[in-house]
Order: sequence, then C-alpha cells, then structure tokens
Amino acid sequence: GGIPSTWGSPDAPVAVPSYVGMPASVADEVVMLRFNDADGARRRIADAADRLACVLLDPMPSGCGLIPPNPDFVAAVIETARQHDILIVCDEVLNLRQSYRGASARYGIEPDLIAAGKIIGGGFPIGAIGGSRRVMGVFDGSAGHAKVAQGGTFSANPVSMVAGRVCLEAMTEAAFDGLEAMGERLRSALTAAIAHHQAHYVISGAASLFRIHPKQKLPHDYREAYPSPDETAAMKAMSRFFRNNGI
Repeated sequence: GGIPSTWGSPDAPVAVPSYVGMPASVADEVVMLRFNDADGARRRIADAADRLACVLLDPMPSGCGLIPPNPDFVAAVIETARQHDILIVCDEVLNLRQSYRGASARYGIEPDLIAAGKIIGGGFPIGAIGGSRRVMGVFDGSAGHAKVAQGGTFSANPVSMVAGRVCLEAMTEAAFDGLEAMGERLRSALTAAIAHHQAHYVISGAASLFRIHPKQKLPHDYREAYPSPDETAAMKAMSRFFRNNGI
C-alpha cells in the first residue's frame, strides 16, 4: 500500500513515492504488477525473477475498490511464481472474512505465507502470519538461533488472543454462509435500486464486503477504479446523505 502505481503505457506500471522522504531505493526494489493483467504479470515476474523474493498479492484489494481477481490473472501469478521458485504471499488482513477458509481458498490460491488480521481479533487489534512448514521454519529456534527473529511488544496480547479465539469459535462455516447471504442481499438490492433510478453507479465486492463506485461500469483495475474529482464529490455527497438519514 505504500507505493502507489502510475502507468506510462497500458502495461508498464511505475512505482512512485507515496510520501515525502521515502527512499528511492524502495521503489527500485519493487516490481509493480497491474491487477488483472495476466500477460503483464507473467512477463514482469519472469523478467525480474532473479531478484524477486516473493509476489505479494491481495486477492481482492480494498484500495482497488474490492474488484474481483480474474482467474487468468491468478493463474498467471501462481504459475510464473512457482516456475521461478518465488514465494507467494497473500495479504488477507481484510479479505480473510470472505469465507471460512479465507479469500485465497475462494480464488484457488495456495500461498506460502498469509497475513491476517481484523476479523480474527473479535474487534481487538491483532495481526497474524501463517504459512507452510518450509517457510515458517525460519522462525524455529528450537535447535539454536532462528534464521529470522520475530517478536514484538504486543505479541500474543492476552486480551486480543481471548477475544480472537471466542470470535473464531463463533464464526463457523454456517455463520460465514449467513454472512455471505446478507452481503449478496445487500449488493443485489443496491444494484436493483441503481437500475431503477438509472443512476451511474456500480457495486463490487464479495461475501460481507461491498463498494459503491460512481461509474457506469465495474472497474477492472486500480487505474479504472480511481475516482475523478466529480466522482469523489458524488461519493462525499452520498456519504452525507446516508449519515443524515441514519444509515
């Protein structure tokens, strides 16, 4: 999220600094992939394979407007990364709530590492990582010094741990199915209202997540989802309308 992308051509994303003082080396060490561009993903991962440690993928990035990943894009990222022995890391801090087994499983991804948060804390601040035994083994210090040290002031915070355990015990597969049904009901109702009023809006999202876009067609990637000044004004007006009407 710290390095937004711009495009000089349809398939050539360029990393640009997102804040004053960010070292130029940060952008130099990152290869940007355009979301849902399968051919571009194959080419750019392969071109930089000798210097890539991992591909970091958010299955349905909120910053992109909760746009669903195209199956061919997912396949391109997975196949190319596996071909070059590059790790796949999925950011599911938000999207873990998409199913009982998370968003990766929903879209056919088997990540080497997964980052989780939000829903697993029962409302308390929390973060967690998990992954394959091969990768997580770098934290194992049982035979001496671990290859990678990890720890933190709030690691295993007892309040968050208890709240998270209770939350996850309550979130059964049936509970997730009910949550998805409510999300689908809301998205369908919003879409129907938009059609009835012939308004220039579209709805994206999955499971319990949704996003209203002030556009005529569903965006395909970050560039298409980025709002114009008029669209930003329209969304601010909608937010005020909702707030004034108790929504």
